[in-house]
Amino acid sequence: MRAQQRNSQLIYSLHSSGAGPSAAADPVRRNRSRIRSYRDRSVDILQDFCMPSHSGCIVGSPDGRYVLTSGGYKPRVKVYDTADLGLKFERYLDGDVTSLSVLGSDYGKFAALMGTERLIEFHAPYGRHYEMRIPTAGRAALYDRSVARLYVAGGSGRGLVDPVYCVDLVSGAFREPLTSTAGADLGGAASLGVSVTHGLMSVGYGEGSVRFWDTRSHRPVVTVKVGRGSEATCLAHGPCGTLHVTGTEDGRCVLHDLRSERPLGTYEMAGKVHTVHFHTGSETVLSGDGSIITAWRYKGGKICEPVVHVETTCDNDEDGGGFTKDFLVAGDASDPDGRTGGIILTARDGSENGAYYVPVLGKAPEWAKFLDSVTEELEEKDADPTDAADTSAYDNHKFLSNEEIEKLGVSNLIGTPLLRAHLHGFLMDTALYTKVRSVADPFEYESYRKKKIREKLAAKAASRIAPRNALKKKGDAKPAVNADLRDRLEAKAAGAAIGNKRDRAGRVAASNLLKDARFGQIFDNPDFQVEEESEEFKQRHGSGAGNVEGKDSRIEDMDSDEDDGYDEESEEEEIGFSKVRDADYDDEEDEDDETDSDSDDDDADNVIGGKVRGERYMAMKSLEKKLERQKKKSKKEKRSSKKNKGLVMYEADDAAVAAGGERAGNTALRVGLGDAAAAQEVRRQKKEASMSLEARVAAAAGTANVAVVRGAEGGREISFV
Repeated sequence: MRAQQRNSQLIYSLHSSGAGPSAAADPVRRNRSRIRSYRDRSVDILQDFCMPSHSGCIVGSPDGRYVLTSGGYKPRVKVYDTADLGLKFERYLDGDVTSLSVLGSDYGKFAALMGTERLIEFHAPYGRHYEMRIPTAGRAALYDRSVARLYVAGGSGRGLVDPVYCVDLVSGAFREPLTSTAGADLGGAASLGVSVTHGLMSVGYGEGSVRFWDTRSHRPVVTVKVGRGSEATCLAHGPCGTLHVTGTEDGRCVLHDLRSERPLGTYEMAGKVHTVHFHTGSETVLSGDGSIITAWRYKGGKICEPVVHVETTCDNDEDGGGFTKDFLVAGDASDPDGRTGGIILTARDGSENGAYYVPVLGKAPEWAKFLDSVTEELEEKDADPTDAADTSAYDNHKFLSNEEIEKLGVSNLIGTPLLRAHLHGFLMDTALYTKVRSVADPFEYESYRKKKIREKLAAKAASRIAPRNALKKKGDAKPAVNADLRDRLEAKAAGAAIGNKRDRAGRVAASNLLKDARFGQIFDNPDFQVEEESEEFKQRHGSGAGNVEGKDSRIEDMDSDEDDGYDEESEEEEIGFSKVRDADYDDEEDEDDETDSDSDDDDADNVIGGKVRGERYMAMKSLEKKLERQKKKSKKEKRSSKKNKGLVMYEADDAAVAAGGERAGNTALRVGLGDAAAAQEVRRQKKEASMSLEARVAAAAGTANVAVVRGAEGGREISFV
């Protein structure tokens, strides 16, 4: 329910959404009504309070229960029952209605003046009862209950006669019309009014005059001037019988006391005044033009002082916005004329009619008493200093990202008014979002209920007295959520740098994040848990966000051999067999050997850069190359072992072949099966292969004599046979 604030007074808009049974019959109106019902959350004071294209006039029944409106297209009259807060029926007519007059105490009997058709249609509860043609086009109609006569302002302006036709509903015939005297030059009759106190009838004319008539003798009593040649468009009599107000075409409201020709005051409006109404409850006069209804004082203070302004134009043109043509102060059984009520119903030149609740004028009638409690709650909410949110276009809307739209399964609504594009997502009405979410996740309430139970149990457990050894300092307790993230932030805030750069701005930001109470739920609420194992997190933090010690430790982790379980020293040498290597591996090893040999040739002259090296240079150089080859070999074997962690192939070496002789295959098989004697034979063959020829001959002969000759300058070993 939207609210306006004018002159420090609140006005609540009660626009109807137009979503009713009759709206469902028209596909265009049904779609528009469905969209509007989600876009504009408002209190529908009367169901289907609208017309297809425009409204003409609006009146209330004498018992205060029924509201009648006319409009089109097609021409029709709608009757609303305030007891049911909805449409009772609608009836189609043959022409546009200029004026409506209720003839009975309820909706049963009414007369519809169709001015351009020069017809008056009389309706009963069962439908059209009778129609009557008038001599000229009618501009206004008024029913006088005291004499049961219907007066129609002809307003032809031709000649010297300005007729006001009189129809006697008792006899069903025309009576003598109210005609001006010759030479009066008042213009055509444009508006009518009657006083329930003394029975005088007022007639407003086109030349800015108002003439009061005695309906018993059909003679004028007094004439007053209200304008400078401006037509008197509307009239109203005060409840006391002495006050009278006239609205003119140039926007002036003139207040008169019938006992004086001099006006008591004049209030200026912005446009043509279409309706005036005495509101005794607030001691004001309500006057309306095409865009605003103003309540101004007629007594009890400064005359013509404005009290409140109600803007009646619709905010959105596509919703049927237009200027106001008529308004009615709704009443009830205790106040049928709406003298003390606070609800204003308007007829617009558009599809949507207006409804407003103005508490400064009075309370809501009995059939709308719920508005008083609703507005009181809204006023208390507005007065709450903790609630600083103002009414805006984004109230009652839920922001949804593209991922949430896909999750709810409503991507087909993109491009419709149900999803309004905003920033990097969409806005959806809260009520629609609740319904869609209940369909997408029917067990959400059960999850919410279990979560609340867990929270209550946790809060109850926290209030218990904890054991002494379980008490910890508040700062020492680790958070239940995102503990690693807090550790990283604390380390960064304390000055620990991630990588080789120390970012002072980053440390300050981390410290502020830990101290800011707005981010406290990151470490308490499980909904804010950072899923570091998700693909999205890994894509955004490819370098590993969980590493606090820095880049060097990450490099060491990549180079370490603890994960793959490979240990070069632990590989046991197989006796009698050698591992079969891949051809590409051998080629790489040969290329390395060729590179080493080339470098040896380059440095063979012991001269590098024009400098002569020492005698030990070549020995040191060869040692370095040997170590480098061993290092490359170990790396290749490591890569090969990682690449071929499956089956490994071995072949019998030369020692196994020599030990077996003609049965080499049997010896290799015995070694593979774990035969100790075969293994001992292979070891012996390897040992003999590493000996010199002389040693092998001596070993074969079983004798080997060695003597040591020592002299003054040292000793020398010699062998002899």
